[in-house]
Amino acid sequence: MNVAINNLLFSAFHNKCDISTIIPIGGLNNDNFKITYNNFNYFVRISSSSYIYNDINEETNILKKASDLNISPSVIYFDSSTRNLLMDWIDGRMPTEKESNSETFITLLTKKLKTLHSLTSTNVFNPFAEIRKIIFSNKDYFFNTVPYILDLLKNLDIIEAHVKNSYMEGLCHNDLNPSNILLTDKSLYIVDYEFAARGDIFFDLATIAWLLEDSSRKLLIKKYFGYYSEAYYDKLIKYIYVVKMYNGCWSLVKSLNNNKDYDFKTGAEVIFNELSHS
Repeated sequence: MNVAINNLLFSAFHNKCDISTIIPIGGLNNDNFKITYNNFNYFVRISSSSYIYNDINEETNILKKASDLNISPSVIYFDSSTRNLLMDWIDGRMPTEKESNSETFITLLTKKLKTLHSLTSTNVFNPFAEIRKIIFSNKDYFFNTVPYILDLLKNLDIIEAHVKNSYMEGLCHNDLNPSNILLTDKSLYIVDYEFAARGDIFFDLATIAWLLEDSSRKLLIKKYFGYYSEAYYDKLIKYIYVVKMYNGCWSLVKSLNNNKDYDFKTGAEVIFNELSHS
């Protein structure tokens, strides 16, 4: 791993590296680090993903747009051959459950999110199609592990029919879990854009809303749209099902090639069990 980090820094700065510290900071899809180099702190992503949605050029374009608009930290260097990434280090933290439910946080997040959603992309993300693709590309594994998966898919079909006529397109992050949100004392940043693409903005809103209290879900709608609507709330609840289904599918297929210290299969089974009782 140190070799990959050294190679990335050499490509970025064109000189011999003098790294004083390398601190692993986790990551389920990649290996992330805080490094100190020549007395400056940086964020490093070493790609280890076996499931990549965006092509290299598109991820580069999205990162630049998000960085230019102060939605994400500044990109210093992106290695197109390895997908390894070097960015400015921002001293921040993942929001706590209490912070995530606060009006201050929801106001900050929806402001940044509306700016991101105003952008565009050449890629399109359809979670309904992706879910079916993942399941039927690994049919035996899914049907054996989740014997009621067809029932969950029937519910997904019903939801898709309900929401297809209220499509609201934007450049979506598509992985907006708390670990990809960086909160500072004065601002908020959204990181990790390898799944970003055009899609229904409710996928992002539902990803945020998944772990929120019901009152905070309603506040999220009000802050994003400027007013509360029962129709938006109903769509949000339906999309939470979609987000859970997608995350369960992603986790289960990730368990087939797991190089992380995390039990993806158990995580997926917990999500699917929750969906079967919803």
